Amino acid sequence: MTSPACASDGAAMAGVNSSFHINGQQVITIDGDTATDVHYGQALLVQEQDGKDVLQSHSIRYIDTLVLRDGDWRISSREQHFVVSETREY
Repeated sequence: MTSPACASDGAAMAGVNSSFHINGQQVITIDGDTATDVHYGQALLVQEQDGKDVLQSHSIRYIDTLVLRDGDWRISSREQHFVVSETREY
């Protein structure tokens, strides 16, 4: 599953009561003023479904394209792949 980068308006987290994120391994390959960043993470989200709290656990692989602008590296695009997702009662 692939999705675009999350909007900065917080819409992706609407309805989330609690969250915890862990960043994992990361490999950055630089080629001049562009780079590819592949990294992994886990997102744990507590939401209410049918009057009960549920825990959503997502293991995610991100593939970012980075560009160097005015001495700073910036993300120009992001692919987000949900490798494993699970929902259970919390």
